[in-house]
Amino acid sequence: MWGFYAVASSFFVATYYILNQNAKLKPLVFMIYRGFVPAVLLFFLLPFAKAIPSGTFYGICILQGLIIAYIDYVYFKAFRMWGAEVVSSIQPFNIGMIFFLWFVIRPESILVYLSDLPRLFCILACLCGVAVAVMLYNRAEFSRKALHFLLPCLIVSSLCDILNKYAMSLVPQSHLLYGSYFYIMITGAVSGCAALIVYLLKGGRGKEVFEARNLRYSWIILPLIGSMLFKNFAMFSAFNPSYVGAVSYVYIIWIMLYNTSLSRFGKKAGYLRINRRAAMLLALSATGLILFAR
Repeated sequence: MWGFYAVASSFFVATYYILNQNAKLKPLVFMIYRGFVPAVLLFFLLPFAKAIPSGTFYGICILQGLIIAYIDYVYFKAFRMWGAEVVSSIQPFNIGMIFFLWFVIRPESILVYLSDLPRLFCILACLCGVAVAVMLYNRAEFSRKALHFLLPCLIVSSLCDILNKYAMSLVPQSHLLYGSYFYIMITGAVSGCAALIVYLLKGGRGKEVFEARNLRYSWIILPLIGSMLFKNFAMFSAFNPSYVGAVSYVYIIWIMLYNTSLSRFGKKAGYLRINRRAAMLLALSATGLILFAR
């Protein structure tokens, strides 16, 4: 089922990106909304949630919130220096990092892979296929300076997915929905607080966060709730967290289909058109990964 959940998550990611392209918000204000909007909305459902019987789970959620705030901040800085296409082309490097770093948490999984080397080869080929397809989609020249700048963030981002998988492994299957609920709400609240502190330290005006011209864009954060919900479900079921991260890149295909639909109605698409070979490589690699990583 992890493959279904990962694809569902990618659909919400695509929706989020499509809506976000027209938002005119300062990066730090956006980061504040990104954390607080899900946290505040989910807080009202707290009376209906059942607690997770693991203190470690809540500790990881708090740590994850701080990590997410750091990742967002570094990526926003990188976007300003090199542009979104260059940065997005480098992000798939963390797929391989996640795959191998997971062995630190679950070293016994190495034996599972070594027991079936042909399947391991197919899985690695599919992971590489996804990474190559994403780079082709962004059509950006490779930047060593950008990679050097983002390398610490890529490592931390890999740890983020590993901790996400580990946190969900602490949740009983009967409490999976509640575990995802607490994960989204806590990480959102913590990352929102961290972003707000940085914003104020940099001289930001508190009232700007509550101005109507900014608040009107806050609703575009809503698809992230669906994305994180299904991603958590996928993390719970997947053998290795890199599978979920790789398949989530299928959001590119959803955006391509959206662009195609717009063009048929004579409207201009907001994103670059992905070349069909890259789309096919991504689709085949993601499908192969779901089949071979069962």
